[in-house]
Amino acid sequence: SITDYDACICKQASFEEIKSQMKQNMEKIKLILEKVVKNIPTKRNCVCKHALRHAGFQVIAIMTTTGFVTTDFNLWPESTKIILLLLMFIGGSAGSTGGAMKVIRVILLIKFGIRGIYKAIHPKMVKPIMLGNTPIQDEVMHAILSFFVLYLLVFVGSALILSMLGLDVVTSISASATTIGNVGPGLSLVGPMANFSSIPVIGKITLILNMWIGRLEVLTVLILFVPYFWKE
Repeated sequence: SITDYDACICKQASFEEIKSQMKQNMEKIKLILEKVVKNIPTKRNCVCKHALRHAGFQVIAIMTTTGFVTTDFNLWPESTKIILLLLMFIGGSAGSTGGAMKVIRVILLIKFGIRGIYKAIHPKMVKPIMLGNTPIQDEVMHAILSFFVLYLLVFVGSALILSMLGLDVVTSISASATTIGNVGPGLSLVGPMANFSSIPVIGKITLILNMWIGRLEVLTVLILFVPYFWKE
């Protein structure tokens, strides 16, 4: 469903087409959730409904980078924290005001990786990367790969700085991920029921730069530090 929405953006579809596609997707999600709840044993319905509501809300809030929370997911199992951390990198759909890498880039990176596997088996194979019915040019993929590498470099660099300031690994990684993606809450010391007040001053400056770089999609900021840019 997200791919359909992003495909609409790529084809420069009209607002009404995008709105119609989003409405259809929401109806599909609603039907899926209703079927899931009906299949849950009656005695556990109440607990499971609350769990689904909190989980669904947090997934949407993190992917859309709105920063809202309804529960302390710091207390959730470790596997769910890893899922939420991964969602902090994915972010919203193309054309939205959400941060992070965006769903469409992640989908194309996965397809690029799958094509690499096939080309390793058949080196002479010609297999364009498709988004819906739209072939993606190699120049576009190169731009996405450049963005992905630089995004990871900024993330790793800021996480390393935070760890050097004495913060634990989970706090360093989640704080870096949530700020570069402009998500909001992180994990551990910067979790949903905490804030960033415990971060040292140098760490706060680093995270502010993270938010700035992430909000402007990395390349726009980093290009300012290239001397050749100013010569031109």
